[in-house]
Parts: sequence; C-alpha cells; structure tokens
Amino acid sequence: MKQPSLFLSHGAPDVLLSNDPVLDFFAQLGDVQSMPAAIVIISAHWITEPIEVSVINEYQTIYDFSGFSNELYDLKYPAKGDIRLANQIIALLNSKGISAEENTTRGLDHGAWIPLKAVYPKAEIPVVAVSLPQTLQACAELGNALQELRQQNVLIIGSGGSVHNLTAINRLNHTDEWALSFSNWLSEVVATGDVNLLLDSEKYPDEFTPAHPSVEHLAPLFVSLAAGGGQAGKLIYDGYMYGNIGMACYQFD
Repeated sequence: MKQPSLFLSHGAPDVLLSNDPVLDFFAQLGDVQSMPAAIVIISAHWITEPIEVSVINEYQTIYDFSGFSNELYDLKYPAKGDIRLANQIIALLNSKGISAEENTTRGLDHGAWIPLKAVYPKAEIPVVAVSLPQTLQACAELGNALQELRQQNVLIIGSGGSVHNLTAINRLNHTDEWALSFSNWLSEVVATGDVNLLLDSEKYPDEFTPAHPSVEHLAPLFVSLAAGGGQAGKLIYDGYMYGNIGMACYQFD
C-alpha cells in the first residue's frame, strides 16, 4: 500500500489543550488515512549536520518549551521506534550520497509528538524521527531520497508551520494581511508539486520575511514536497493560532 507525504503545521505547544478547530481536523485525518506500517517524521525542532536517524526502541517525550500550564507537561507520547526501518533509512541515504548516522538516545520533540498525539493518540504506529539538514536544498534532497519509502506503506510527515513569526502573535486572533498573502502564495506553489519553485528564492514575495524570519519551520515542507515526487499538493487544512501562527496542512498523494 502506498502512503502519502504530509506537511502538518503543529502550532503552539498548547494546541493540545485548546479548542482550536485544527484538533478536529487532526482527529479526522487519523480516521480517514489508511493505517501506515510506520511513520517517518521530520520536525522543525531537530536540525543536525550530518542528518541523524533515531535508532531506538521507545521514545521519551521531550518538553522543549517553557511557560505553559503544568497540564501540558503531564502529557506523554510513548511511541515505539522501528530499528529495522531506521537502519534501512540510514543505508538508503548514504547510498544516495547523503551523509546520515544513527542517534540512539534522543526522544521526540514537541514538533514531532504533538501532531502525532493529535492524529494517532494511541501511539500504536512505530515512528522513526529523522533530523532536518541545514539547507533548504538539502531538505529537498532528503525528501527525494525518502519518497520511495511511501511504496512500503510508510507515512512521511514534515512538521513545522506555514507561517511562523512568534513576535507577531496576538491574543485577539487577528491575522495580518501579510500572513494571509504569504499563505495564498505558498498554497499556489505547493499545488504545482514542484519543489524547485519553492527553492527559487528570487521569486519569494515580500511577505516571506515577516512570515518566516527564520526558515526552520518551513524547511520540513521542502522534505514533504520533494517526497511527493512531483505530485500536486492539496491544501487539506487552513487556519491560524494566536492570529499569525499559520496552521496550513498539505497532502501529496
């Protein structure tokens, strides 16, 4: 069975304690997707050089945030790993000239466990975490290399944010025009399925800078888009948290 490649915006860490409609979407997504044999997840919060792949039996839950209610720190996501698949990924990447090595200790950061808990709350699907490389071109190359896993019933998830500027959040839930404009542009590019268009920084709109003062939350989209193998990306959810945190999600079949 072939699985899609997904890009999920994970939002603020307290999304799991909120009434945000994205939670209904995530729950529905877990219901409608065919059950994968394993999940490969690439989070905006793990960037290494060279790429690291989690070779681990069971993950600890990492609380890589502060300032939230105690209830959030009580949540856990005891996902199992898949050592066979993890070693396969290391060998696959190295065979394609992409340096990759094992990591046997790291847990799942909130960019990984929060969307996984929202979509697959039972933690019954084995997970392999793969770190982001340091350049967007390398992210696209990683996605190209991983796409063949989809034929093995492996779901690929890039987890980041369609708009991510923490200085622009507001409690009034007012979304600024620059965020809306950038989101529209991004969806148009994703709909082409062509990662090279997203790599062409000369064509970035002026709104790119306020939408992403740093690019780590957009970088997982380059992986997911490339793993889509040129298939047109579908916008499967759109919305915002705290005004300007983009929650757009995309699927590549």
